[in-house]
Amino acid sequence: MIKADYSQIELRLAALIAQDRTLLAAYRTGQDVHVATAARLLGTAPEAVTPEARQLAKAVNFGLMYGMGAARLQSHAQQAYRVTMTLEEAADYKQRFFATYRGLDRWHRKTGAMEPTETRTLAGRRRLAMSKFTDRLNSPVQGTGADGMKWALARLFAHRDEAPDARLVVVVHDELVAECPIEAAEQTAVWLRTHMQAAMTELVQEKVPIEVEVTLGRDWAGTPLP
Repeated sequence: MIKADYSQIELRLAALIAQDRTLLAAYRTGQDVHVATAARLLGTAPEAVTPEARQLAKAVNFGLMYGMGAARLQSHAQQAYRVTMTLEEAADYKQRFFATYRGLDRWHRKTGAMEPTETRTLAGRRRLAMSKFTDRLNSPVQGTGADGMKWALARLFAHRDEAPDARLVVVVHDELVAECPIEAAEQTAVWLRTHMQAAMTELVQEKVPIEVEVTLGRDWAGTPLP
C-alpha cells in the first residue's frame, strides 16, 4: 500500500487565498509552519518548541483558519488533537494568531463584512447561497483542494503507463492510496508524488510550494514493509 497525501494543503491554500505574506513566506522558505506558530503563540524561539507545543500550534492553525471562536477552539483542540487549554488561553492564542497572520485576519474580516452570495475556488468553481461565515471561509479552501485532487486523478490516469502495476483504491480528502506489487513500490510512489504535485502546482500557479508526503507500507496504517 502506498499512501500519498498533500502536506498542510489547506493552510497553504488559505495563505494564498488570503494573501497572507507571513504564512506564504514561511512556506516559500521551507519553515515548519506549526513550529513557527508555536513560537509566536508561546513567545519562544523556534528551536525551543517542543513536540507538545507543536501539537498545540497545529490545533490552533487548523482551528482558527476557519473562524472558530475561543470556546470552539478549546473543545476542538481537546477532541481532535488531545490538547488541553483553558478558555482564557484559547482567547489569548486567537489574539496572538491573528496578530501574527494579518492576511488571514483581513480575509476573515472582509468575508464577515460581505453580503452572503457565493464563493469561488481558485479554479473558478462557485457555490451559491453561502450564508454561514465559517462555510464562506471553508468552501473556497477545501473546494480548491478538491479541484486540485481531481486534476491529480486526471493526470494519474493520463500517465498510468508510468506505473502499470499500480491500482488506486481510495481517495480520502487530500490523500490517495494505491496498491501494487512490492517490486513496483518505489515506481508507484514517484508516479503519485509527481502528478499530485504537478496538478496542484498548476492550480496555484506556483505561488505557494506544494509538497506530497508518501508512505510505503503493508497496509493503510503504514506498517513497515518486511
